[in-house]
Order: sequence, then C-alpha cells, then structure tokens
Amino acid sequence: MLSGATLPSSGGVKPRIVVTLTGTCLTRRTGAGRLADGTQISPSLARLLACDADLVPVTVDIDGNPLDVGRTR
Repeated sequence: MLSGATLPSSGGVKPRIVVTLTGTCLTRRTGAGRLADGTQISPSLARLLACDADLVPVTVDIDGNPLDVGRTR
C-alpha cells in the first residue's frame, strides 16, 4: 500500500473508468449502468465517478457493438 507521502500533490493522470449506460439511464435516472467487471451502478454513482475523469463517449448498437468512439479532447 502506498502512503500519502509517495503520491503527487498535484498533476498526475485522471482516472479512466469504463461505465456502460443507456441514454435514458442518464437522462431519466432510471435503470443501471455497468462497470467493466459487470458490477451494476446507479446513474447517480456514474455521474459522481465522471466528475473528475476523462470521458470518452462510445455509441453502441443493441448488441453492444461499438458504432462510434469519441475522444477526450
């Protein structure tokens, strides 16, 4: 385990968390998102995780196949 003294006080790389959500999950706050390991999370938790992360939008079809992958910039 790293101690606080070994961590940078500023800078560094923002976290990258993969969350799969439907559009209605975010806009209507219904349903659940999934983390990469399959864990279900609420839309509210997904928003909280996204507060200080790089977001990369990915549009998928009904089977989960990527149709479009966005960029962080």
